[in-house]
Amino acid sequence: MSEDKNVNTDYEYSRDTYYELIEKELDSAIMNVAGDASVDEDGTKHYEIYGPLFFGSVQAFAEKFDIATDPDVVIIDFRESRVNDMSGIEALNKITERYTRAGKELHLRHLSPDCLKLLKNAEKIIDVNIIEDPTYKVAVEI
Repeated sequence: MSEDKNVNTDYEYSRDTYYELIEKELDSAIMNVAGDASVDEDGTKHYEIYGPLFFGSVQAFAEKFDIATDPDVVIIDFRESRVNDMSGIEALNKITERYTRAGKELHLRHLSPDCLKLLKNAEKIIDVNIIEDPTYKVAVEI
């Protein structure tokens, strides 16, 4: 124990233990990429994505969609998700291309400001249809 009673310097992670912890975190993030799907009264299918979209979860993300049987209009909602890196951006590009080839319209909703920035930076390689989140105003008494 160090002289500072609040700091324990006797315990250090070995390099292998450190990598095992990182691998567990990645496995947890990959397993947490989940999605729920529903169809609204207009016949639009909504996919709700949960968990981070990054290099370790793009395959699980791509497997969530059933393009062949989906209706003509599909919305992917990222309210509970976040696109973390360029692999996630590329996954969005690929899923957009697949829906376009199938003659279907795909919209992305509730993307984080950071994701929108990544998309803006990648606009030369990706073309997605983003539904802008509405700006809400609060009514005040007159």
